[in-house]
Amino acid sequence: MRILHIVLACFYVEGLGYQENLLPKYHKLLGNDVTILTSDFSNSSLGDPKYAGLREYDNDDSIHVMKLERNELHLFGKELFLNRYKGVYQAIDRVKPDVIFVHGLTSAADIPIARYLRKHKGVKAYADQHADYFNSPVDTAKQRAFMRLIWRPIIGTLKKPVKIFWGTTPWRCRYMEEVYRLPSEKIDLLVMGADTRKIDFAHRAQIRSRVRSELGLAEDDFVVISGGKIDRTKNIHLLMQAVKNLNADKLKLIVFGSVTEDMKDAVDALSADRHIRNIGWLRASEVYDYFLAADLGFFPGTHSVLWEQACGCGLPCVFKEWDGMRHISNGGNAILLKDVTAESAASVLKSLYTDPERVRKMKRRAMAFKDEFSYEEIAKRAIEMK
Repeated sequence: MRILHIVLACFYVEGLGYQENLLPKYHKLLGNDVTILTSDFSNSSLGDPKYAGLREYDNDDSIHVMKLERNELHLFGKELFLNRYKGVYQAIDRVKPDVIFVHGLTSAADIPIARYLRKHKGVKAYADQHADYFNSPVDTAKQRAFMRLIWRPIIGTLKKPVKIFWGTTPWRCRYMEEVYRLPSEKIDLLVMGADTRKIDFAHRAQIRSRVRSELGLAEDDFVVISGGKIDRTKNIHLLMQAVKNLNADKLKLIVFGSVTEDMKDAVDALSADRHIRNIGWLRASEVYDYFLAADLGFFPGTHSVLWEQACGCGLPCVFKEWDGMRHISNGGNAILLKDVTAESAASVLKSLYTDPERVRKMKRRAMAFKDEFSYEEIAKRAIEMK
């Protein structure tokens, strides 16, 4: 089966652990002929430089990647624009896919995609989207006008030909219905997850010992992990403060990720605490080993794909409670923290590291829940392969 993944509403960077990287990878591993159609635009320095500047190449997963030139049309000021591409229809026609999977809906490319699907009714089409009220607000008059006059008509061209519009969280499903005005009967949840084949459960004990040894952590330390893009909304500085304030001998915190400039001084100061290991940026493939080495994941702020990756590793977690985000909690694997402060983080940490039996129960539940976040299974569901 020929599957075309279209990544034109957002940027595509090789080597990351996002949906647009992992769904194509697992569709390829499932025996399909897979192509990615994307743009030459990237606002990230994290991609593999060996592909920089190339218009076409086969990536490390043996997936053919085609890039189109992007240009922006600014209609409502600098921050609101259309991303446009030449040759979308022709590129799709060159692949002649059996299935099209559209990543993200806010692109002028929706129009030629819809036109292709109208002319080739045997092609199955699916779409996902990652916008919600936090990362894509419609609060101002300008934002509402842009949505009503530009995006809804463009996205609406896909209403009929797309079989399912996948939201990656329940909140994002609701956003599609309320903001994009897509039909509820065509909206469903497709969670993000973990790159399953990079999680070495068979050697979990050895990985745990190796990582802890490298970081100067003892086997009987209660190790908490958090990370990602460390900005103020992630509240990781509050978790670090909580660990410092508790000053518990066996409680340790691993922090990884890139720190925004406004948080650098605070994070650097807290990183000097003897209970904290700030290890900086990790490659996507490395994150899983560190999750396997920890006893608890703690994500006290805004959502990132790391939440689902931690669940995919069978790691008990504490998450900030958000409306429409309960898919990461299932019968005891996680604690949802309503109000996040250094004091509330310290309280929940103390309740866990002083109660090993409670943590063991959370661990058992997390391990039973982990397959819900396996990209091997998510990839099948995404195009109704099972």
